[in-house]
Amino acid sequence: MTRAPSASAVELSVAPAPGGSRGQILRAMSGLCLASFIVTLSGTIVSNALPRILADLGGSQSQYPWVVTSSLLTATATAPIWSRLADRTSKRLLFQAALAFFAFGSVLCGVAPTTEILLVFRAIEGIGMGGLGALVYVVLAALISPRERGRYASFVTAVAATGTVCGPLLGGVIIEAPMLGWRWCFWAPVPLAIAAVVLLQRTLRLPASSDRARVDWIGALVIPSTIGVFLAWVTLAGREFGWLSWASAAFVVTTGLLIIVGVTVEQRAPNPFLPPWLLRQRTMLLALVASVVIGGISMATSVYLAQYFQVSRGQSPTASGLLLLPMVAGIVSGTILSGQLVSRLGRCKRYLVIGAALASTGLALLGTIDRTTPLEVIAGYMVILGLGVGSSLQNLVIAVQNELAYHELGAGTSVVLSFQSLGGAIGLAILGSILASRVAEVPVQDAAAAYGDATALIFRIAAVSALVALAAVLLLRDTPLRTTVDGPEVDAESVRRQGPAGTGGA
Repeated sequence: MTRAPSASAVELSVAPAPGGSRGQILRAMSGLCLASFIVTLSGTIVSNALPRILADLGGSQSQYPWVVTSSLLTATATAPIWSRLADRTSKRLLFQAALAFFAFGSVLCGVAPTTEILLVFRAIEGIGMGGLGALVYVVLAALISPRERGRYASFVTAVAATGTVCGPLLGGVIIEAPMLGWRWCFWAPVPLAIAAVVLLQRTLRLPASSDRARVDWIGALVIPSTIGVFLAWVTLAGREFGWLSWASAAFVVTTGLLIIVGVTVEQRAPNPFLPPWLLRQRTMLLALVASVVIGGISMATSVYLAQYFQVSRGQSPTASGLLLLPMVAGIVSGTILSGQLVSRLGRCKRYLVIGAALASTGLALLGTIDRTTPLEVIAGYMVILGLGVGSSLQNLVIAVQNELAYHELGAGTSVVLSFQSLGGAIGLAILGSILASRVAEVPVQDAAAAYGDATALIFRIAAVSALVALAAVLLLRDTPLRTTVDGPEVDAESVRRQGPAGTGGA
């Protein structure tokens, strides 16, 4: 039986909006934006460098997606830990620790002697990336009310989107520079991480958490382990073993057992790592469905479009990165425009619906391309897709945070962000497996045409999945956004009266 927080726990966790004046908030956001740019840049900067990296280290085509997904695995699995700790300790110190972890892992990646060791170092780097990606939105939620959060979150998301799609461009420039090389793809973000540590020390001011409840370490171990095993399965299946093999069955059974253990532990824990009542909220469940899909679309399109431009269209790594700029423009425009409108009107559902519809349309159009499609036509399709992704990602987080009490921000936000990362790993794995299988048996002289056709196929599949996200956001309630950081509905009496689902309704 799930338990609601005790009255004392609720009273301790309720806090006023600490953000201060607009100028103070903007100064604090400078560090958040830099950290957000770093984590998304590092996730895609290697995409154009992958052929050179694998050739230099003696890697194989089957290891191509692993250089990206190895960091995604650990980032997704550890994000809930970082976020939950943010409910109990200094958010600024956690942020700086995540930056330090990321910088350490990046330096190691740059000296990796083999592909296998590089994958291990990328996994270490991903632990820091998981903290940065989650803590940005946790801190933002602690600074700004849901009603105003769309305006400010749009800047953070726009910066993150810029990093996601500009990563391949910068990576292409680095590997083609005479005095640099692919190892600088990992070293380049390190000075930015150091600068972010200093900037956060000077600009971020938040009250210390008053929640000193005992940490649910069993849940903190079981839940990330469950995510990690599941991600390992979807990443390995189709490459290292078949989807219907005994190895797949072992992964599925292990994941199922971990889920059972996790549910049992969290229902009995006095202060659960992932409060079960959060997952009974209608808004949370629908947002998670949409987050998986949109997260997968965002990551997979940037990686596989970059590969399409190089392999199918014969573009250089630098030119391939430049060709992704229309999607950057779409994402940034969609993020900023929807963020401003959400803050002005105080509702976000309509922009989630528009975003999912645009994403579906853009993917369907990209599903018609081949190796002869004019590049300006592809650019137009990418703008439409970018507008849809930009209008969706940040507003899904805001929709969930609007239903959360101050003491639940870390836990609730981490769930949504983890599912977005989960979608990215799943999208890369499944779509990459389909792409590889379609071109595996093609003669070398036909590779360009085969890559073009296979890329169109994975975009058509992604377009169908985007319809699932559209259905999910259509079912969301059009709830007005709060004007306070903590919801007035969260008090001791309401928790006792309404029980575990009282903060959001099922």
